[in-house]
Amino acid sequence: MLEGLWRGGYPESALAASGAKSLRWREAYLQSLVERDLHLLGMRIPPVAMERFLSMCAHLQGQTLNLAKFGESLDLSGPAVRSRLEFLEAALLFRLLPAWSGNLKKRLVKAPKLFIRDTGLCTALLGIESAENLLGHPTFGACWEAFGIETLCSSMPGWRASYFRSSGGAEIDLVLEKGSRRLAFEFKASSAPRVTRGFHEAIGDLAPEHSYVIGLVEDSYTIAQGVRVSGLRECAAEVAALS
Repeated sequence: MLEGLWRGGYPESALAASGAKSLRWREAYLQSLVERDLHLLGMRIPPVAMERFLSMCAHLQGQTLNLAKFGESLDLSGPAVRSRLEFLEAALLFRLLPAWSGNLKKRLVKAPKLFIRDTGLCTALLGIESAENLLGHPTFGACWEAFGIETLCSSMPGWRASYFRSSGGAEIDLVLEKGSRRLAFEFKASSAPRVTRGFHEAIGDLAPEHSYVIGLVEDSYTIAQGVRVSGLRECAAEVAALS
């Protein structure tokens, strides 16, 4: 799983004969993106500026988006940052995961979370040279979250995805909804995942049909009523049957 997280999902990278060949392919792909492909799609930004922008996004993997702060670091306006991010989202490179906005008597965070959808591109942008180096990197947890979100959203087409966070600290990484149905997921890059009080508060607020903590585990088990710890593959197969 760790090797797959580092390499990402592009076949040329995932199936490369060695880690070094995988990384070279991703680096060449990113170079092609900034020098040619994005320009052909209509993004008229100099390659050096685009490379810097993508690198900044990689460092913000999984974080709540603050357009003004982001723009300051690159000498861009908030609207310019949003325009670039929305372009990259439309190109299926990024995911701007919206905040959950249902009717609760709580103050909720409204800004989206930023994800580079393919974790292999993110690790290449960050200069992470091996799966082992990813394990100790600060973005390891965020890459696991991104990988899990993409896997589950692919398994649940037609379900609306968001994340939940209140100003008081209640939080769920992924909420999937379809009609009156609701599922909740928390991602922990650990073989012995633990959840916080904020997770349980969020479960109480949202009252999902099923709740999962997705960790680096082989066997699933229950930690609270209606809450199961599970591996990603097992969870994806289980929830796909629910749809």
